[in-house]
Parts: sequence; structure tokens; C-alpha cells
Amino acid sequence: MKSFVIRSRKLFAVLVPLFAMILAGSIAPDTALAKKRRDFKNTATINIQGGDATAVAICLNLAKQGKFSDAWQENDCDNYAQANAGNVTLKNVKIKTAQANTTDGYVSGATNSVNLTIRGGNAVAIAACANLVSQGNYGDAWQTNDCDNYAEANAGSVTLKNVKIVFVQDSYAAKKLKHANFRNTTTLAITGGDAITVAACLNLAEQGKFGTVYQENDCDNTAVANGGDLILKNTRIVVAQANTADGSTSDASNVVNLTIRGGDAVAIATCANLVSQGNYGDAWQTNDCDNYAEANGGDVKLKNVKIYVVQSNV
Repeated sequence: MKSFVIRSRKLFAVLVPLFAMILAGSIAPDTALAKKRRDFKNTATINIQGGDATAVAICLNLAKQGKFSDAWQENDCDNYAQANAGNVTLKNVKIKTAQANTTDGYVSGATNSVNLTIRGGNAVAIAACANLVSQGNYGDAWQTNDCDNYAEANAGSVTLKNVKIVFVQDSYAAKKLKHANFRNTTTLAITGGDAITVAACLNLAEQGKFGTVYQENDCDNTAVANGGDLILKNTRIVVAQANTADGSTSDASNVVNLTIRGGDAVAIATCANLVSQGNYGDAWQTNDCDNYAEANGGDVKLKNVKIYVVQSNV
């Protein structure tokens, strides 16, 4: 991968004519209109995203009781949850934007901005057994889980092959202009999807005075999370920005934000007993569990990739 940051008005002057046909009719200012309008913004937002996926497999016992009541809650379950988010594949694709802003009126802002997001889908998978009880005084509760929980989340991957992405932004502020914002901003994010998995057994009890709680987990919990991979092959990314500020402008900056990232992964496998009691209460809590959690962040692979950033400010 090669990355270049070049600040040269001459080089920019060579690139701009390549896009003259795209910019034709956009550069010439309408002076009368410029004097009337206060804000000139060119904004392009492009989102290319794989679909998100959510899978939930759960056994749940829920009880709310008054005084002098007892509760028996038990789960004996095999829960399987798998979420596969959508992938994004771009092949032989060209994405181009060209923005020009020229004004000699008294405007507050004449910005150019491009936001491009290419992202694999996010995945969430939850497999759980849970017992929940809320009791008044003098109540007893028995809560047990004997479960096999398996949760797998596979986030979406992103593959770009033979792709060209080109952004051209040009701003010109005339001498009559005062205190206007002429910022050129390009934000490009290419990321794999994120994955989150939870495989759990949970006992939760809330009691008043004189209560007794028995909580037990005997579970096999497996959580696997795979973040989305990112593959760029034979890809070109070009950003060219020019800003000419003859007026008294407040901001004539050129900004490029580029993110290339593999997907994050979070996997949680757990057994938990939680109890909240008033005075004179007893609690027995045991866990006999096999918990396995695996989280694999997404890989990033770049092959024959060129990234050019050309910025000029006069």
C-alpha cells in the first residue's frame, strides 16, 4: 500500500481538468443569487452497507410476588443462536464525486463535504437461560438452570476488487466575501462489521425480609464472535482538494478522514447468581459451568492499493 500527501497547486491544476466535464455548469457563479442566499453547501452522503443480523434464543422464568409466597423456577434447555450479517462485495466499480463552490456574495458558508461509508453488517447473537423473581417478605425462591447455550455471531465482510474511488473538491472565495466558512471535508470509512455474542445462565432474585433463596447453575455456555474481514485488491482512492480564499474567511481548510478497519468482536460466556435481600434472609448460590468464549477480530488485507491525497490552499 502506498499513501501520499502532496500539497501542490500545480499538481492539483493537472488533476482538475480531468473532471472538467463533470464540473461543467457547476463552477460558474450566479452573482445575483449569491448575494441573496446565506448558505451554499455541497453535500454528498453515500452508504453501502450489508444488512445487520440479530438472533436470540432464550429460556426465561419471570415471577413477581407479594408476601408469604414461594417461587420455583427451573430451566432445562438447549439454546442455539446464530446471526450471520450481510457481506459487501464491490467488483469493477467506480465511485466519483466532484464538488465546486464559487461565490462573491456575503454568505455565511460555502462548504463542500463528502461522506462515504462502506461497511459489512453487524451481528448480535444471544443464547441464555434466566430466572427472575421479585418477592415480598417471608418468601422463598428456588432457581436452577441446566442448559446448553451456544451463540455465534458472524459479522459481514467487505471486499473491494478493481474499485476506483475519486473525490474532487474546489472552493473559491472572492474578495467581497467576509467571514465565511469554505471548508472542504472528505470522510471515507471502509470497515468490516462488528460482532457481539452472549451465552449465559442467570439467576436473579429480589426479596424482602425473612426470605430464603437457592440459586444453582449447571450449564455449558459457548460464545463465538467473528468480526468482519476487509479485503482491498487493485483499489485506487484519490482525494483532491483546493481552496482559494481571497476574502476574509473564517475557515478555508482542507480535511480528509480515512478509516480502513477490520470488524470488532466481543464474546461473553458466563454463569451468574445475583440476589438482593432484606434483613434475616438466607442465600445459597452455586455455579458448575463450562464456559467458552472466542472473539476473532476482522482481518485487513490490502493488495495493489494506492491512496492519493492532494491538498492545495492559496
